[in-house]
Amino acid sequence: MPRRTRAIGDCFPAEPRYTDANNLPEMSGCFCTLACMLSDSALLPRSRGDIDDDLSRARQDLRHILRKRRLTFAAYAAAILIEASLIVMGIYTSRQGGGWTSSAGIGGCLLFFGSFALVFGLMEGDGNHFDLSRATLVKRQKVVEQLVIERRESLIGSLRGKEAVYTRYREAMPDLVAHYRKQANRYRLANSALQAFVIVAALSVSAIAGLFGTTFDLRALIVVIALAIAIASSMGILFRLRERGSQLQQTADQIEIEFRAVELGINAYADALDKTDALRIFVEKVEELRGEHMMRQRQLDQPSDLRYVDVSSISIDRLGNSG
Repeated sequence: MPRRTRAIGDCFPAEPRYTDANNLPEMSGCFCTLACMLSDSALLPRSRGDIDDDLSRARQDLRHILRKRRLTFAAYAAAILIEASLIVMGIYTSRQGGGWTSSAGIGGCLLFFGSFALVFGLMEGDGNHFDLSRATLVKRQKVVEQLVIERRESLIGSLRGKEAVYTRYREAMPDLVAHYRKQANRYRLANSALQAFVIVAALSVSAIAGLFGTTFDLRALIVVIALAIAIASSMGILFRLRERGSQLQQTADQIEIEFRAVELGINAYADALDKTDALRIFVEKVEELRGEHMMRQRQLDQPSDLRYVDVSSISIDRLGNSG
């Protein structure tokens, strides 16, 4: 006869007989069962909604720190530009018979306060409101990476074997595509800024020479602008910013096309035997695309990207062991 499993309600009768000493062992056993069930529920994996909420908050904190760091560097760069402008203005007015000590002093004060703000923002701390140190940024990035891995493991569920490995790899592709596109946007932005500077500076040289003549000060200014144009053009040609951006964008688009194809079961994945076979084909195609991308990187003499951690095949257990 099969053994009957007692429910939680069976442990607590409607009218417990506390006066009967024979019921005490039964009641104590019920309380032990309830305690074990509560402890087991605490060990259950978190729900996907909780992980998504934590991941959203972690990414928001990371964006907040990055925004504050950019503002700090922008304030420092603005202070340096103001200092340089005031010094140039002071030198120019001194030649006209005026003093330039006050202008240089004001610029020096601004530069001092900008340097103080930069050092205060980037110093090591324990995670307070104004802590913008590199260590805090890396710590926030590690938290986001762990939550991404935990979310991917919850999506995999109870899969085992090669199917789990392939599924883990597929779920990491959106982050890889976003990383490639972010890098491509940076290269395109840098290339556009250099090209815009070259165009504006070249037109400014002609306009200055035509409007104000060819005095000594203007000739010196024209020489400085021409030198800056030559440096900007040389940097654009040397680092090949446009080519790197287009290659990263091309690789990201190709990986996204393969990702949609394996999700919909079309193109090369329509004739797959099962889901595991389709995922295997997907992994092979993506690895081929990534290999071609790395080969193009070597051709452009681009250094390896050490800031991005590829977690396409890293599980929670491997991450914990590595730490």
